[in-house]
Amino acid sequence: ILRIMELRLRPKKSDYMLQADTEALYVLTEHWNTDIDFYKDELKFLEDVIEEHFLWIIQSGKMPLVQVLKEQIGEAKTEVRKLDEQIKKHLMHLEELMENAFTHDEQKFREEHEKLEEKFGAFVKFFRELKTNLYSTVKDGIDKEKRKYLQNGVSE
Repeated sequence: ILRIMELRLRPKKSDYMLQADTEALYVLTEHWNTDIDFYKDELKFLEDVIEEHFLWIIQSGKMPLVQVLKEQIGEAKTEVRKLDEQIKKHLMHLEELMENAFTHDEQKFREEHEKLEEKFGAFVKFFRELKTNLYSTVKDGIDKEKRKYLQNGVSE
């Protein structure tokens, strides 16, 4: 596990990618594969959050912002599908490389791995920002509506 963490946390200018053995890269890629399933579920959950709080979102005037966030969820779902395909393809290349080192150009493969790692990292960053923005927006809308209902309930 420590080797996997080294891969995940390796410095950008490090030559670790050139030194890591294919088994360690395979384990890391399997983790990405599992993570993709998690992100698929999370994106569905974010859509459910919007659905569940739709009335309050409209009433709070947050709909234009939530519409932008819904579009970003759509973009994220598209990116997850692409990453899922690329990771599965990469895993196949890794398996082939581990079975027979001469089936793929190892340097080209390592470059492919590094690009995939960068894409995955960029997606994770985008997803975190999206989730934070969505929760903040929905929470603000819900809080305003709760205060309004509490004030109306108290004054009656």
